[in-house]
Amino acid sequence: MKVIKATGQHLKDIMEIIGHAQAYLAGLNIDQWQNGYPNEDRILQDIALNASYLLLDENEKIMATAMFTTDPEPTYASILGEWITPQNAKYGVIHRMAVHNDYRKTGAARKLFDYFENQLTNLNIASMRIDTHEDNLGMQKLLKLNNYHYCGIIHLDDGAKRLAFEKIIVSNEDLKRDTLKTWDGLAAAYADKFMHLDIYDDSYKSFCSLLPENAKVLELGAGPGNVSKKILELRPDLDLHVTDSSINMIEKAKEFIPEVRTTLLDLYTLNSHNEKYDAILCAFVLPYISSSKLKEVIENITRLLNPKGVLYVSFVPATGSKIKLHGDHEKGRMLFHYHDRKELVDILNKLHFTIKTNLSINYDLPEGNSEIHEVLISELS
Repeated sequence: MKVIKATGQHLKDIMEIIGHAQAYLAGLNIDQWQNGYPNEDRILQDIALNASYLLLDENEKIMATAMFTTDPEPTYASILGEWITPQNAKYGVIHRMAVHNDYRKTGAARKLFDYFENQLTNLNIASMRIDTHEDNLGMQKLLKLNNYHYCGIIHLDDGAKRLAFEKIIVSNEDLKRDTLKTWDGLAAAYADKFMHLDIYDDSYKSFCSLLPENAKVLELGAGPGNVSKKILELRPDLDLHVTDSSINMIEKAKEFIPEVRTTLLDLYTLNSHNEKYDAILCAFVLPYISSSKLKEVIENITRLLNPKGVLYVSFVPATGSKIKLHGDHEKGRMLFHYHDRKELVDILNKLHFTIKTNLSINYDLPEGNSEIHEVLISELS
């Protein structure tokens, strides 16, 4: 199979495939592509813009067609919801995807997705956006299988409602590298901003109240040590071990709390760490853990706790999993994960934690808005 750009000589074949799709949708009582769209003029415009693509089989027969571009989609400028990437970010768009009847359920659509996403990777463009009809459950299933996230509702030029999806194209390894680079660059600014922040102080007091004398405490993702510094001020008897994956953050922590042990440690390599602790701090670490990895990371954390061990986690709650890409390829970027509170509590319960403290804290954002930060402090049974 291969992908080529369509030319005017392919118009008849493209319209035949679109006709198949229109009939298929009509058979499912889906009111999409039932008003003469997309017509020949629309396809010819795609071809003129070098944005019309065809998937061919080994015999050069057309399997599927789609429009792909990196030009902004005007109807995506307004969304009832929120895109993963910033509104002014560069992104790819897929429209008018249709598969020939003879090639349904052969993976043809997936091949086109892969091809277009590879184009974005080569261009250092971080995401792909696409929309579909709310009744087109087949396309919605395909999008979710391909790791597209539902972002909200957009409206077409004629006012028709569509469900909008977006996918981060950047590989996990590239994102991990970019995130680490970003944190290294932010170490000094992060220390200045958060070292004296007091809105979480009540949660630190609750955490400390559960710890025995001389407790051994591990902080994961400690940044410049702002949380551990406050914990030590409350409980100077504690034996603190401060870790982070950023060398610059660790150096800042050494500067602010020189009396504690510091280690460069990646959360994703916790399975090779065997030291035991009476308590573990994960202050705003979960936003940098994907929902798919959340259970695994918490299981690895639990393995490091002694019986009756205490776990502190803070996160930004959302209904269902939600992600947001901050920054860009040039200045540094990181993926921020919002977590479903129920999902997190279920994980903790299954690992035999009992929640002792649950706090909701209002955090003011730079742009003048605010968001809720939630803290769960649990004890291992």
